[in-house]
Amino acid sequence: MAATRMTAFAKLIGSTPEFGFHYVPDPEDYEAAKRGDATAIEHIRLLKEAQARDERPSTASRRDGLQSQSFLSFHPPLGKRAKRLQKMGSRLMAPENQYGFGLKIVMFLLYLIIIPAFTVAGLAALFAVGMMIMLNLMFLGLWLTVIHWAFGQDWAGNYHGFMKVVDQIVSAISSAQHRR
Repeated sequence: MAATRMTAFAKLIGSTPEFGFHYVPDPEDYEAAKRGDATAIEHIRLLKEAQARDERPSTASRRDGLQSQSFLSFHPPLGKRAKRLQKMGSRLMAPENQYGFGLKIVMFLLYLIIIPAFTVAGLAALFAVGMMIMLNLMFLGLWLTVIHWAFGQDWAGNYHGFMKVVDQIVSAISSAQHRR
């Protein structure tokens, strides 16, 4: 039953060659091949040959399409490639030194200057990031102090005390005006 469902699905999707379902043989061919039917065996073999023949250009078209637009490569790692080449009889050879002694001296001097310069630049960047973090924490502490002070006040008592002072000032001004 599963093979019948698979065949029905393959026939339904079979018009799209990208999926490769048109290479799925009929379950009847499998059953006949199990019994030794030569035509069923030949039909299955022809489908497999057609699939192998058709996969070669599709691999090249996939490589052109996806690999040209992707930073990921589908090639095996260099270690596996080297092992496969060694099994095929090749020998690994280290590349010969193409650079002269003068270029080695120049590269050594560049490394002597560049490595400390990049180290200092990296440390300066870390120091700047640390200063920004500390400044951020300082402002956060100040803001939390202001919030704590604002919510810790008895604003009703402060208002009544302020109004008492204002009343005293108003009564002092009015008494000063009455004396004149």
